[in-house]
Amino acid sequence: SDADEKYADVKWDELGFSLVPTDYMYVAKYKQGESFAEGEIVPYGDISMSPCAGILNYGQGLFEGLKAYRTEDGRITLFRPDQNALRMQTGADRLCMTPPSPDQFVEAVKQTVLANNKWVPPPGKGALYIRPLLIGTGAVLGVASAPEYTFLIYTSPVGNYHKGSSGLNLKVDDKHRRAHSGGTGGVKSCTNYSPVVKPLLEAKSSGFSDVLFLDAATGKNIEEVSTCNIFILKGNIVSTPPTSGTILPGITRKSISKLASDIGYQVQERDVSVEELLEAEEVFCTGTAMVVKAVETVTFHEKKVKYKTGEEALSTKLHLMLTNIQMGVVEDNKGWMENIVSIPPTSGNILPGITRKSISELARDIGYQESRFVNVEVEERDVSVEELLEAEEIFCAGTAMVVKAVETFTKTKPFHQIFPNFGSYIFMFECRITYKIGEEALSTKLHLMLTNIQLGVVEDNKGWVVEIDGSV
Repeated sequence: SDADEKYADVKWDELGFSLVPTDYMYVAKYKQGESFAEGEIVPYGDISMSPCAGILNYGQGLFEGLKAYRTEDGRITLFRPDQNALRMQTGADRLCMTPPSPDQFVEAVKQTVLANNKWVPPPGKGALYIRPLLIGTGAVLGVASAPEYTFLIYTSPVGNYHKGSSGLNLKVDDKHRRAHSGGTGGVKSCTNYSPVVKPLLEAKSSGFSDVLFLDAATGKNIEEVSTCNIFILKGNIVSTPPTSGTILPGITRKSISKLASDIGYQVQERDVSVEELLEAEEVFCTGTAMVVKAVETVTFHEKKVKYKTGEEALSTKLHLMLTNIQMGVVEDNKGWMENIVSIPPTSGNILPGITRKSISELARDIGYQESRFVNVEVEERDVSVEELLEAEEIFCAGTAMVVKAVETFTKTKPFHQIFPNFGSYIFMFECRITYKIGEEALSTKLHLMLTNIQLGVVEDNKGWVVEIDGSV
């Protein structure tokens, strides 16, 4: 059935946070000092590299983590991918690597998601976790930058990071340190994570959910949990440790700070001592994997403190606010979500137009050619009348018209009114929407691109135009 073909064979209700391999991944390779080379979508699988690769010998590598969501109206959206792109650039500078530009990063992420679109869980069942990697794969014997890099993106559908737990039970680790001033704690270096495994396993063996690390300079201030940022609440003040080089500037952290500020809380980025942590009313963590998760208890030496959790907790409210934006339940008035251009699917009742197919391919191409259209992607899915009325631009495609902008759309709606003593009446009124047209419209751009190919103004590098021998 169409419903079966839309999704992969996954038990969505049983998803946790573990790898479920999908069909495809994105791979690009390029030399040190050269500009980013366009990659390609290839089947998911193992990669090969030299035993002398920079990532294997010296840990020269970065990774990112972000998610794609499927909304109730059928769209697939990305949460703030531009921020991950910028963070990778910061990390690449610290590790002397050549990164993709922000536009190239986002475009590669979109290609990967679209290639694996059937692995994006149904609305409310989870998300498609996206893992971009930038690693030194060129051979290098001495300590130096690798001569070649690989930018790779793979995906996995995921559910809850801490499935089955109402709140986290953290252990404050006063023995190990995650990062130090001047190090790489402020970037998403691959080398930051394996050193936390030992204290994390020790904590879990004692019944804790995770480990909270202290600062290396004084051992008195809290910094990060093993894979997420931390906040405390007391009164009307929400406090979180500053991203001053030892703490990763989390994108969820940044978003939650904004949302808390929007609903009247005073948000402070400052040093937070262990003593303040133990006296807080509420504690919660943020990260791509967990989004927002309440902390139920914190244990420091022999002292164990319990915090507010549940429906009335601020963490619960912030979690709902952010996930409602991510899943399209409420309007995204912050511009955090990246949408995908949509056209109805040819599922038996729509003619699979040849111009339609050609325009879809050209629309995908634009992301490589012109920065103002870099967020353009094309998806075939059901499009509701409500979405049509909320669109920025609409256009039609066909052999006769090629591409034609739609200037207005009018929908007749019934209106039911009851008049005392007279009865019930139904009135009909018209809803008229005006859309973007003209030189700056996407439809204009696509019309010019296609007609230039058809008329031989530009080279046909797609093999669409067939020449006829003989004179006319």
